[in-house]
Amino acid sequence: MNGRVSKKYEAALAGALTAGQLKRLLIRLERISCNIAPLNTATGNTHTIVRWQLPKESPHYATEDECERIFIVLMEDLLGLLGVKGHKPREVLNFFGERTLTKEEIVKILASSSRIGSLELPIEYKVALNEGGRHTSNNLFWYAPLIAVTNLRVWVKDPMIITKIQVKSFLTDRRQTGDYQTNREIRWETNPDSPQFATKTDCVGIELKLLAQISTFVGAPDLSENLVPIVEKALGQKFKKDSFKCPISGKPVFYNEFFEKVSSPVHGRSGYQVGHLNPLAVSGSHTAPNTSWITDLGNRVQGDSSLEEITNDIFFMAEFHKDRLGLDWDKVEEIVKKKQN
Repeated sequence: MNGRVSKKYEAALAGALTAGQLKRLLIRLERISCNIAPLNTATGNTHTIVRWQLPKESPHYATEDECERIFIVLMEDLLGLLGVKGHKPREVLNFFGERTLTKEEIVKILASSSRIGSLELPIEYKVALNEGGRHTSNNLFWYAPLIAVTNLRVWVKDPMIITKIQVKSFLTDRRQTGDYQTNREIRWETNPDSPQFATKTDCVGIELKLLAQISTFVGAPDLSENLVPIVEKALGQKFKKDSFKCPISGKPVFYNEFFEKVSSPVHGRSGYQVGHLNPLAVSGSHTAPNTSWITDLGNRVQGDSSLEEITNDIFFMAEFHKDRLGLDWDKVEEIVKKKQN
């Protein structure tokens, strides 16, 4: 970003932010305004480039001048939100039913760091790129952040768990074949036609759901009263302690075992996965309703099948093995109960 532009705002923000917060803000805002990290299919890795190097037909494309305008309007909005005299923010988008974006929340965001680092700022497209939007100054706005995510991160505590959740929520899977190859790209920076694409706010919703599900694992620590309604809203149902079961295998997930395997992983092995109930390969979407923690067994059994397909396959196999072994359903239920114990 032009040094002159940055210097102008450094002086305006000097009284509102600490030096560390200001430095982090400028780096993050420039990343969002000007840069993108697409997959380089020749190397199989992502490489950060400026947006004016993209094909002009890409919705991610913007001229150098437009990127500077984006930086300026977002910075002007922020000055108004921070209460700096002479500045009035444009609208603040409301995706999550929150009030607005306050100075305290801005400072809190800038004081923290996470797996997605420079993309932590609550900035989103008013018209999503998969709905015809483009990377322009009149389409990018601050939004009121989902405070519930921050509250549940504090409850979870473990940085390895939070990192795993953010990787699965915000970054693409590894796909080295097909029309849309991906490998840990930021989902809202991928081709909007790709099944791996998701808006930033969809990714935030997924992080919230995965954090909330942990509180229902068997043996999870008790929630404080203020967190219960957050979990209920995220899961769309009444909170029930020790209730979580893998949506594919039906096996319960035990909190202590989960933390042990995710916090201290064995290379090449993972006891628990984040999966799509209807895989992206078969027209599923990267959204909270379609995403869940699943067991390793559930992951292996499902493969690329949709939830309906794998359910029907399981019914078919159960009927086949019942007949093969000459059992009645009462005996099958007895076996199931033993397996649960």
